[in-house]
Amino acid sequence: MRDIEIIKIEENGKVVNAPIDSCSVADNMGRVFHYKDGIYRAITIGGVEIVKKFLGQKNLNQIFDKGLVRTELTDIKAEGYGVVVKHHNVRFKSLPYEWSGNMIQDTCRMIVQLGAELYTRGYSFKDGHIFNTFFDYYKPTWVDFGSILPIKNIPNSRRLEPLDFPWEFSGTFIQDTHMFLEKSGAISISKEDMFAIREKHKFDPVEFFCAMDDYFSNIEFKYGATEWTGYGNSHVADTNPKVVHTREFLQEIGESTMIDIGASKGRFSELGIEVGYDVVAFDLDASSIAKLYSRTKGSESSILPLVGDFTKMTPQISGHQSFTERVRCDVSLFLAVIHHLSLKRKVPFETIAQNLSDLTGKYSIVEFIPKGDRHVGGWGDQDWYSMDNFIKVMGKHFHFLEVINITPEPRKLLFFRKKYWWTG
Repeated sequence: MRDIEIIKIEENGKVVNAPIDSCSVADNMGRVFHYKDGIYRAITIGGVEIVKKFLGQKNLNQIFDKGLVRTELTDIKAEGYGVVVKHHNVRFKSLPYEWSGNMIQDTCRMIVQLGAELYTRGYSFKDGHIFNTFFDYYKPTWVDFGSILPIKNIPNSRRLEPLDFPWEFSGTFIQDTHMFLEKSGAISISKEDMFAIREKHKFDPVEFFCAMDDYFSNIEFKYGATEWTGYGNSHVADTNPKVVHTREFLQEIGESTMIDIGASKGRFSELGIEVGYDVVAFDLDASSIAKLYSRTKGSESSILPLVGDFTKMTPQISGHQSFTERVRCDVSLFLAVIHHLSLKRKVPFETIAQNLSDLTGKYSIVEFIPKGDRHVGGWGDQDWYSMDNFIKVMGKHFHFLEVINITPEPRKLLFFRKKYWWTG
């Protein structure tokens, strides 16, 4: 792991060292750094005029509405740099590996729509690829502000080829989007079709962007089935004991972020929203996450739906932090999951406890399904699978708070408090 780099900044006469973001390594427009829970970018002296002119445009909100991360000039000074801008802080950083097909589709559409808007204003991307986007809950957002440059800066010999290197739509963008769309269940897509669109409109970038937008908008998906497909109920009554006690606990502790592991149709993710939490909804089943994303987009809820395996979460990759570091929340929900992992997939309690600890900042709520439950008959007879043993294993990372009986019997709701956060 690389040592954390720092940048010396000054605000209101106070000089401090701020950590540079681990992904900010190859941007000749400046460096991204963290300061006071915000995201900032120190712009190189050579980029000051470009940035000031870009941010001084009329109707700038139109560009932000197309998907560019909202950005503003600040009075902060950075040693060795020209100006400092502040970006809207996307709370949870996710990667394309963790998105459902329709999330990738919407990301592709955002990029080409933003590309068209930029080009009509005399700008284009330097690094037009999908990894320069994060999801701000339901909204794909282009975060690489430093990759946007005036077209006039391109040598005359290249001005009719802004989609070629280093304007990467002819290579990286098409290659990456095709790979992720294909893996996510897109049907009837073809790199050849995308390159044909590029060839047809190679002398008219706006037409290229519009044609690609039309192409992406017509993609359909067929998601592979998992054991979780169709699982769960999005219409659990408000009077259900599991709902009642989960709601009461979330209200009582009054935290701000929650990860719903095994979110399925999203009933408890939406419960978190109702109580006032920002939520990450995490599930192995891509079709469930795709449906939840569509619903979240329609309601504009602060839910980030993500696809992934709780036992194989994304590690550190290409400068990005691991999944657990990027989406760790104050509270974790682990409802109706443990029996699937431990009885069916033979995942030991130690792995579950460690992963829950990695994803949890303060509290965890776990639904435990005993072997006597009618839904788990014949699933396995591991002698270590018991509530008492699970609580004991969780004790390495958590204090056990209480157990509550819920329906159907003999299910239990277990409440834990993270050890490293509290001293009691």
